[in-house]
Amino acid sequence: MKEIGERKKLRGYLKGYRMCLSQAKEIEIMIADGEVADCVRDELLRAKDEFILHCRTVQTIVNVYTEEGSLERSIFNSLYIAGKSMRQVAKATGYSYGHCANTEANAINRLCGIKSVMELIRKTGN
Repeated sequence: MKEIGERKKLRGYLKGYRMCLSQAKEIEIMIADGEVADCVRDELLRAKDEFILHCRTVQTIVNVYTEEGSLERSIFNSLYIAGKSMRQVAKATGYSYGHCANTEANAINRLCGIKSVMELIRKTGN
């Protein structure tokens, strides 16, 4: 049962990349445009830093723990960094939907078994 929870946690963390990137950019724009009161500015900057840390952690997981040029990395970049659907990933890679889904699932299982990956997630508070 713990395995399922770990896989969900990792997938959820990876899927959070796009939202965190969007939120960090939105905060940056709000501050640059002067739309933020001074009393909340510091809190928003801390939140922005947390969003950026989340994005960097996802990039580390994808780029350090998957092999360069591999189908696994291509799938992770497309799904989690670019936000594409598995159907779009399958079409772009030329592999079947099932093959891509199995490759992603196997990679998630493998990554969950790497203590340093799960520690990265725990460190960032998610």
